[in-house]
Amino acid sequence: MITIPPYKDPPHPPITWPDNPPKPVHPREAALDRIETLLLERITALLTPPKPEPADDLPLTAARRRLAHQLGVPSVCGRVTCRRSRACRGEPKTCLAVALPLVWPETIRKLRLRRRAQRRDRVR
Repeated sequence: MITIPPYKDPPHPPITWPDNPPKPVHPREAALDRIETLLLERITALLTPPKPEPADDLPLTAARRRLAHQLGVPSVCGRVTCRRSRACRGEPKTCLAVALPLVWPETIRKLRLRRRAQRRDRVR
């Protein structure tokens, strides 16, 4: 028959304090340290240059097609497939070359402002 000896915990090393034990911190000093840290973080954030805006994810043709749709170009396009589907089905570059001179400048300005707002919302 095999006998198993009882388990014994290994000896723990004695707890020793360093030569200079930590001094208790006064609550006022702790608060000042937190404020100092926050101020330094904010100053660092102000001094770092802003991140560049992300480039548009869409390729050029898709961006043109989206602009044509926002301006309503497919509804007055010369191609029957564009008018029926109410979406640009051809090369949007040619459609925009015809339609952009006919669009009011105020409409283009509103679209630019809307696009900037969307980019700002996406960055945040």
